[in-house]
Parts: sequence; C-alpha cells; structure tokens
Amino acid sequence: MATASSSHPVWKSNSDLGYAIEQTQEWRQPRVDGVGRPKFDSTQVTPEQLRHLESQKDGVHVLDLRTNATAFLELSALVAAAELDSRPRSVAGGDARKGAECHRHVFHVKWNAKGTRLLVVVRARGHGCPRGDANHALTVNPDGADVKVVATWLRDGNHPNWLEDGRLSMNYEGKVCAFDDVEGASCQVLSERASGHPVGVPGRGDLVVTDTYAKEHAAFGLEAGEAALRVLSGGDREAWLGVFPVAAFGTMPTDVWRCDAHPAFDLKGRRLALNVWVRGSRRVAITDEIDWDALLKRRDLWFS
Repeated sequence: MATASSSHPVWKSNSDLGYAIEQTQEWRQPRVDGVGRPKFDSTQVTPEQLRHLESQKDGVHVLDLRTNATAFLELSALVAAAELDSRPRSVAGGDARKGAECHRHVFHVKWNAKGTRLLVVVRARGHGCPRGDANHALTVNPDGADVKVVATWLRDGNHPNWLEDGRLSMNYEGKVCAFDDVEGASCQVLSERASGHPVGVPGRGDLVVTDTYAKEHAAFGLEAGEAALRVLSGGDREAWLGVFPVAAFGTMPTDVWRCDAHPAFDLKGRRLALNVWVRGSRRVAITDEIDWDALLKRRDLWFS
C-alpha cells in the first residue's frame, strides 16, 4: 500500500480521499484566542515585518494521495488571476482606506462536494489594500484555473462553506446567505439572522444547520453559556435541534476559553458532531440519528 507524505500539515481531504489540500502559512502570527487560527493586525506589524511576510510563498498545496505528487497554487497567482489589485468591488462592512502597506494571506481552504473546486479565503490586511481590510471568497479549480471572486466583505461576514449543490453558504451582512459559484454573486437569503457556522445537510439540499455563538445568546433568547442548533429551510423559517452548553451556566466564556459548537455532519447527513462545555472543559458530542423527514412534518417545531 502506497503512503503519501508532505512537509505541510494536511488541512482537508476531498470526498473520495484522492486529494488533500494544505495551507502554507510559513509566517508566524499570534493566534485567534481559543481557536488557534492566525490573526493579522496590521497596526501591530512594522513595514519591515510586512516585507518579510511578503517574501514567504503563501498558497495552497494540492497533494495527490495516490501518486504523492503535489501542485502548488501560489497566493500571488490567485491574486493576479482574481485581479484583486485592480478591480473595485462592492464590500460589506465599511469603506476602503488609504495607506502604504498591504499584506494578504490564505486564511481558509475547502473542497466542494465533488472534489472539483476549491474555496480559498484570502484576507487582505493593511492601509494600502485597495479595499481596506477585506476578505475575499475565491473559488478555483485544483489546477489553478477558473478563479472567481464570489464574495468580498470587511467585517460583516464569516464562515464561508460549500453546499452540496455547489453554492457557497456564509454569514453575510447580518444574514445567512447562499452564493452561486459565479463572479460577484448575490446573496440568496437562507435566514434573516446570521449566526455561528452554517453548514449544509448532506443529501438534503433544502436544509442548512448553524449554531449560535455564546456571545449571541441574548439575541436568540438563550441563557448565558448556552448555544442553539438552528435548522434553516430558507427565508425566515427555522427549527431548533436543541440547546447545548458552551460555557459554565450563567457565564460567557472569554475568547481564551471560548467553545464554538461548530457543527459537522457525517457523510450521510444523519448525525452531527459538535463541541460542548462539560464540567469546565471542551468535549465533542455526537447526536443520535436525525430523521429529517419526520422533523419537516413537525409543524409545531418550525417558527419564523
């Protein structure tokens, strides 16, 4: 049996386990508290550090797990193909700023359901970026062709993900939106209230599940320390799968000890794994099998 290896940590494999993707992130930055992701604060980085970061070849490695061959999608090539430096775009969350420094890095990368397209989130930080501190959801073929800028946002957006039908889902301008995989796509509203980490239900193209952040408890009528799992069926219709502890009851976690439920489905879309807070520590919980047909028939569970 052949074994594939790489010098970079694997980020995600595609659905048939034939390919993996990896983020370079050679540069070192402070991590987002409680999550571990790199964060970039342009106000805390000197021009010399920016020049050093720009000298690092950031991008995405696509590893063929059968042949051990690796292709590298360099960030600079993606930026050039997407024309991020030259074309103005509508941006959610604020106005562009002026200045000298601009640094971009790959923040997130995911396969679509068919393993034919990649979602690459590129973050731009620095007063010299054409659109200010912008975030771009790019989609691209594994060979680097057909780059599209599906959505761009400043502050009012997060957690883009693939839906099974080839669209993207994410929180955007206070809503949960779906976007077609096209240049400059428009928001198709899945819910008028954004929250948590939206994820499509495998095998059920009509449903999306998302959690709520601990800090969002009041907006959803929850106690401090609680989070809900929301089932979205388009527009303003939703049901809840349950309420779960994500902090000591009656408290909100600090960012250092935050516990995002971050729901994830099994391949059949019948069970959910989520993070919960149990006796002062984070745990992973797995739900019983969910009968979606029965849930959809329970009109008493759905509300607007």
